[in-house]
Amino acid sequence: MTNEQISAECSALEKLLLAKHANYGRTAEERPCLVPGISPGEAIFVRMSDKIARIAALNTGQPDKVGESLADTVRDLAGYCILWLAYQEDRLNQTDPSKISVKLKTASFKDLYNPNFFYGGTQFPQVPDEVPDDRNGQDA
Repeated sequence: MTNEQISAECSALEKLLLAKHANYGRTAEERPCLVPGISPGEAIFVRMSDKIARIAALNTGQPDKVGESLADTVRDLAGYCILWLAYQEDRLNQTDPSKISVKLKTASFKDLYNPNFFYGGTQFPQVPDEVPDDRNGQDA
């Protein structure tokens, strides 16, 4: 793949994301009306989970039933990743703009999955240091 191909994909994704944002409005940064107990960031993760499940289904040979290709689904997932990053940056800027770059630069991968990292532990229980393996010895 070339730099031009990567640039073309990024441009296409930007156009798609901006068009969807214009169509849906600012719903990605609001609490979901049907599940107001979760944050907008968590709601984006739910949407991302749906896309990952669809990718898995399409990747195992299940036929497409809604006219959305694997590439379309991957682009949607990438769009949700960008929305989540923008939402988190906006939240950090609202609390203390001087800390955003330090907080993200010093974050570990585990921190990014911990809602307390971004929300300060006020709304969510602490995430344990070790997550139990419930696969009973089976590979994922």
